[in-house]
This record gives sequence, C-alpha cells and structure tokens, in this order.
Amino acid sequence: MNIKPGFVIIGGGHAAGRAIEAMREAGYTGLITLIGAEHELPYERPALSKELLINEKSNEVTFINDSNWYAEKNVELVLGTTADGLDQNNKMITCTDGRTFTYEKLLITTGARVRRLNIPGTEHPSIHYLRTLNDAKLLSSQLTKGKKLVVIGGGFIGLEVAASASLRGVTVSIVESGERLMGRAVPPLISQYIASRHQSEGAHLYFNSTPLKIDRDENGFSLVVLDDGSIIEADLVVIGIGVEPETSLAINSGLAVDNGILTDSFCNTSDSAIYAAGDCTNHFNSLLDKRIRLESWQNAQNQAIVAAHNMCGKKEIHSEIPWFWSDQYDINLQIAGLPGVWNTPILRGEIESGSFILFNLEDGIITAVAGVNAGRDMSFARRLIYSKNRLTETMLTDLSLSLRQLAKEK
Repeated sequence: MNIKPGFVIIGGGHAAGRAIEAMREAGYTGLITLIGAEHELPYERPALSKELLINEKSNEVTFINDSNWYAEKNVELVLGTTADGLDQNNKMITCTDGRTFTYEKLLITTGARVRRLNIPGTEHPSIHYLRTLNDAKLLSSQLTKGKKLVVIGGGFIGLEVAASASLRGVTVSIVESGERLMGRAVPPLISQYIASRHQSEGAHLYFNSTPLKIDRDENGFSLVVLDDGSIIEADLVVIGIGVEPETSLAINSGLAVDNGILTDSFCNTSDSAIYAAGDCTNHFNSLLDKRIRLESWQNAQNQAIVAAHNMCGKKEIHSEIPWFWSDQYDINLQIAGLPGVWNTPILRGEIESGSFILFNLEDGIITAVAGVNAGRDMSFARRLIYSKNRLTETMLTDLSLSLRQLAKEK
C-alpha cells in the first residue's frame, strides 16, 4: 500500500499519459500512481490500425513519455495489473495482483473494450480483434502478401485495417451488417466514395450481411458463413464491430453509470473525489446541451487534461465540438459535430477532384461537417460550427468565398 495518499489513475492509455503531464504542469507535487492493465507505457492508439499494420517493422506508435520521464516526475508505474476493487468510503483500490493503493483523488481512464462477436468459431487463433499494441503487432506479423483477410465490420477500425492490409498485398473482403460503410458516422455520399476506393483496390464488399459462424476447411482456412449462404475463405479474420465502455470497476463500486461513467462538465463522477475521462465516460457537453459518449483521440486527450486540472483545484469546463478522423489509402477523412441524422448535405467542391466537404445545415446553422482530403478547410469548417453563423447553401458552395471569411462573418 502506498504510504501517503496522492493522485491515482486507473487505466494506462493515452488519456492517462496526458493527465499526468497536466497534473505536473498545474503544479501538483504529490505522488501520482498509474495503474494500467497493459505492460506498455501510455501511448496513442491511432497508429495501431494504420502505420503498424502497413509496415510490420514500423515503430510509429507514439508513447506519451519514456520511463525516465515518469521516474523524474515521481510517477509510480503499476503496469500489467488490473484494478478490480474500489472502496469509495476508505478511498482504497485493490488490484488483481493483491496490491492495494489509497488515494486523495482518483481519475478513471479505463477506456473501452472491444465488442465480441458471439458466433461459433470465433475463438480460433486466426480470429483477431484490434485494441492494444500487442494486438496490432500480432496481426501485422501475419499480414503477408497473397493472404486472404475478412474484415467483419465496416466502421472506422475495420476499414483502416482493410486499407492497411491491402497495401501489404493482402486480398480483402469486408462484411458490413448495414447497407453502407460507416453508416452512423458519415452521409451516404461519403460512404459511397469510401466504398468505391476500397473496391478500386480489389476489396470485396458484402452489405446487409450477418456472419452466422466461422468454420474450418481441411486445409485450415477459415470459412466465414453469411446469412445469405455466402461462404468467404480467409487466412485471417479481423472483427471490428465497435467497442463498449470499460465500466465494470465503476459499476461494482457504486458509481453512477449509464452507457459510460456519468460525469459532469468538470469531469467529476457521482463521487466528488473521483474523476473520469476518455472513452469510458458519458459526459455532459454544454455546447450540444446533452450527454454524449465519444471514442476519439481528441476527447481522450482534452477531457483528461481538464480532469487533471480540476483535480488540482481548477474549475475548468470540458465542452468541445466532437472531431474524428480516419486515414484509408490516400484518403484523409475528417468529421466534426454530432448530427442526430445527416440531412441533405451541402457539397462544397467536386467529388471527382478527391477533395471536398459536406455540410449539415439546420435552420441556417452548421451542425456537422465531413471532409475528404480537405484538412486546411476543415479547420475553418470546425470554427463555423462553434461560431453558429447563419449561412445559406449558396454561401457554402461558392468557392470564391473562403471558409476563413465565412467563419469571421456575423
């Protein structure tokens, strides 16, 4: 047990790493204890489905800091173990290895766990999920030219894995239960654009399809059996059907949970000594005037920084317009905002050019933007969401009017 209670962080990912930096920058000098299930130091996850799969020898994973930095900053690293007990009354944490820790204030950044596909045949070694650095290294080692890969799930992770594998010379099939790719995240036009790009690289797409089981043939190949009777042969299968917030510790300890650990605008949970940040939270967003749960790099980082500052005595509000991105082949896709549904999107630019933006307009106010290979314009498009400037379709489609100008107008 640590002798003098300090700050404890449960969950050793990106959010935890940025929170520790923020605590020290805010002037906190007490002991910080980091409890993480992985053996790795805190790192960023975007490279797992991209650079690390494209190049097996890649070292592109970004560690927040090295071990020397944590030692210099008086951070106790408790890695490779899981916190499985939380006593709010005594401010005590119990880990699976038997160790206990007390805290003055606690930050939970347990992130999310992959959603498992509950069909026969998914326990075979050829079946992969992608969430950790070890997952990515194992998968990357098996992506060799000429192999056949089936990706189950047409969301961000599944499509990034598919693109990365294709660039390695792997034949790819994508199975999506819905009628289009990334159906909950982007308007149909972008779904179609992304689908065409994958098909141009040789990918086979199966829509409105549900896997029933995964069999094996006499040669050891996986046989993905779909509900329409189709059978897809594969050397490897990657299941990417989303994630679920990792809230088991919070639930068992009595913290308020509803599709994530409930936090207020200050990242506080139902216990004033406990804060939470990242994928595991369902937080109140004052800009959107509703609760949301996000699975994004931006939220993991920025919410953790606000939580850390508030643990140090500040009173900052975490409230941002959500922002996501995905890289597939030569496509950079960015999305800002969270529309309930995409109305008839307003197109700025030409699809054929390979660089364009779609706006979701509600009563003259932009509520969401999706851009393809339009990084510079997307930075101004995000400002337009914050500005709440009243705009017309004519203004947004007129390329002689820059988005920088529109963001300034009132």
